[in-house]
Amino acid sequence: MEESSGARCKGAEHECTYERLESNVRSYCRSFPFEIRSAENALLTLTTGATCIDFLSGCGSLNYGHNDPDMKEALLDYISGNGIAHSLDLHTVSKRSFIETFAEKILGPRRLGYKIQFTGPTGTNAVEAALKLARKATGRSNIIAFTNGFHGVTLVSALPDGDAMGGRRQPRSGKRMGSRAGGGTGHREGKVGRCDP
Repeated sequence: MEESSGARCKGAEHECTYERLESNVRSYCRSFPFEIRSAENALLTLTTGATCIDFLSGCGSLNYGHNDPDMKEALLDYISGNGIAHSLDLHTVSKRSFIETFAEKILGPRRLGYKIQFTGPTGTNAVEAALKLARKATGRSNIIAFTNGFHGVTLVSALPDGDAMGGRRQPRSGKRMGSRAGGGTGHREGKVGRCDP
């Protein structure tokens, strides 16, 4: 357990709580040192009463915004009916309903014979699946990524990360560095390019 520095805290009450009781392993809150009271659509309401647009949007996971009325109603109905909250990849009534609806409304009208892949419960699973799918679909092994982003910690999802190159940071020159996705993933050697704005 880390040594508490709460005794030295001179900030607002919420700042002292986080400083005193939350680990120093924090990221976004260091750049945005405010506290959110509520959220609706794209707007956040802070404990100060100010409102602001949520450009982070859960790192892209909230593409419908916060508490969309239709989604909120459906979620509340599902929960009040004791719908299962987490089932790993087990078969559930709600999963079957989703698959059948997706096939009927998306795949069927487009005559697509695709199968659906449900990724694991972490972002790194989705990133790894997307990279593998892109490589398989294009036949290419090169990827381009912005440096110092975080894409996950599995072998494949860590490749685009600017700090994942065998413990080396990307060179400032912008030269490409080769990286190998080993571990039986079936990937060929590829290169990760540096993209600076």
